[in-house]
Amino acid sequence: MSKIAICDDEYGCIEALAPLCRSLPTYEFHDEYQSGEALIHAIAEGYDPRQKPRIQSKDYDLVFMDIQLMGGTLGIDVAKQVREYLPDCVLIFVSGHSEMITKTFSIQPDGFLLKPVTKEQFEEAVQTAYANRRDREEEHRFSFEVGRGAICAFKQKEILYVESGGHSIKIVHTKNMPPVKVHTSMEEAEKLFCPHGFARSHRAYLINLSKIHRIYKHEIIVENGDKILISKSYKAGLMHAYRTHASRLMGAGK
Repeated sequence: MSKIAICDDEYGCIEALAPLCRSLPTYEFHDEYQSGEALIHAIAEGYDPRQKPRIQSKDYDLVFMDIQLMGGTLGIDVAKQVREYLPDCVLIFVSGHSEMITKTFSIQPDGFLLKPVTKEQFEEAVQTAYANRRDREEEHRFSFEVGRGAICAFKQKEILYVESGGHSIKIVHTKNMPPVKVHTSMEEAEKLFCPHGFARSHRAYLINLSKIHRIYKHEIIVENGDKILISKSYKAGLMHAYRTHASRLMGAGK
């Protein structure tokens, strides 16, 4: 059953979404919030990651999030916190401005809705969001804005490694095109990639664990023959991540 949160500072949009949510065959209940602070407070109240099921806090399966909230608050920032507390919830952004959509790719949302929301658009967005989630569970996909509104997308298996470039990162991949430069920090890249089969080998490198061909004392050889440095400070974490990754693969093959 679907436990749903609607977060929008326009009550007219909430009124439009609420009956559509109730029409879903898996609908259980929905809560309405007109600020990001109220939503996060409801999710985080009594939150203890050691407790399953969660105690006293709201545990949503589906969240509809307005991109631009009152007072200049970005729904994108609120959504990052939602992801921290509820990593498995399906997240759909809602906006009256299509140009805002590209700004949301940093947190890999499951879908989008443009205001005014119609029944047909709602049903299609929800179906697409759940289909995208199933696809990502099978194989994670990454999307990046690479300048002038252009979007570049990769499947997890298409990325070999990520290299730091100062105030940007370089994504080295298997597609028939040059490495892709993305304006973000290595720390942000680590948060994005490491939950999905990557590990830090050096302050300048993130490695796709599935693309490692050989591991030596001070370097890794990846599938295309590139040599990637291993630093002493990251080696223990890298080896732990690689052993865990290999164990999962062997378990899946049984």
